[in-house]
Order: sequence, then structure tokens, then C-alpha cells
Amino acid sequence: MALPFRHIRDEHKPGYIDIDQYMMPDTADKEHDERSPEYLGAGSYGIAVEYPSGHVGKYTVEQREITFARYLAQNPIPCFVRVFAVRRVQSKPELLWIIEMEKVQVLSKEDKLVYQVATITFNNLLKKDTLTTKENFIQECIRYGEHPEAGDIYRGAVEQIKKDPRIVLSFWDLSVCVRNNDIIMKDMHCNNIGWNSDGRLVAFDFAPALPETRIQDIAFF
Repeated sequence: MALPFRHIRDEHKPGYIDIDQYMMPDTADKEHDERSPEYLGAGSYGIAVEYPSGHVGKYTVEQREITFARYLAQNPIPCFVRVFAVRRVQSKPELLWIIEMEKVQVLSKEDKLVYQVATITFNNLLKKDTLTTKENFIQECIRYGEHPEAGDIYRGAVEQIKKDPRIVLSFWDLSVCVRNNDIIMKDMHCNNIGWNSDGRLVAFDFAPALPETRIQDIAFF
């Protein structure tokens, strides 16, 4: 139907197709005229945009994303991106929302490999019920990356961890924070996390599952 971008087509992305299908021309015109969003990209769910203010927005029709974003707006969690507002931009024929949040710096190619090593190591330790201390986690990541079964792909990541373990330690903080808040992550990967303005590694995935007791506390309007 319409989008608030005049000369951009990204029709191979499911999120782009969905929002393009649901957004009405008058909604697109209003968003374009009042907020001047610039297209950043699309994924499985929704479209990401950037505003002149420097904030980032996500158009979505997914209720679970709206639920979690509203929870974060009312109850900030340090391991998730700051959510400033959740706005309804269209009521008919389909509900359409925008989640406005802090812009984060996405991971570099090198950091993504380190993140993958940390993820695999953390999950292996969980399966074995041998989750170690934060300090020992660095050595566990190096041990995994140097293991023959890991292959050559992680050799560079191991060298980076030895030089600067910041991302490994930040991943530990992120993962422990998620577990301590009883959040079930469904789609957290290296393209859904980044560095916030405080230098903290945060997730900007809005598909996690919250305990039912917390969902009941969210104010819907």
C-alpha cells in the first residue's frame, strides 16, 4: 500500500512486506510529514527507521513486540535498549505501532565472531550445569575457540579475546541480566544486540517472553 519513504523498495524482507501491506497511504503521508523517518532496514518482523532526533523506531504489527516494548518503557532493564515511547500510528484497517528507542552501535564483524564464541560457550556451560564465574568465563571462551572441533573460523576471535575481553565480559553481564529477570529470549543473536551510549551491550530484540505476572502489570491504552 504505502510507506513513509519515497524511493526505497526492500521487498525481499518479510518485515518490509508486512508493513507495506498494512500501512495506509494517509498513515504513510502523516509519518513522512510529521516525523521524517529514514529507512534503516527490515527483518522478519517490522521495519527500522531513524528520526532526525537520532532516535530509532520500529514499525510493527506484532502484539508480543508491543507488549515487551511497553514493559521496557515502564520498567527499564539494563540489558535491553532504552524504549522512549510506544505509539499507535494506525488503528484501521490494521493496528500499526512504532517503538521509539535509543540508537545503539551494532557489532563489528570481529565482535560478532567473539559474540558467537561467547554464546556457544555460555550455552555449553548451562547444559553441563557448570556455569563458571565471570572471570573464568574468559578462559572458557578461549578454551572453546582453540579447540580443534571449533575450526579455524574462531582463531581470530580468540586472539581478540586475549587482547580485549570486553565483549566477552559484556556478554556475560547481558546473559546473566536476562536470566535474573526471568526473560526467555527467542531471537537474540549478533544482529540483535549492540553498544548503547553507556558502553553497555544491550539487546534490541522485542520478541522475548515475559512471565505472565509481569504482562498483567502493563498498562494498555
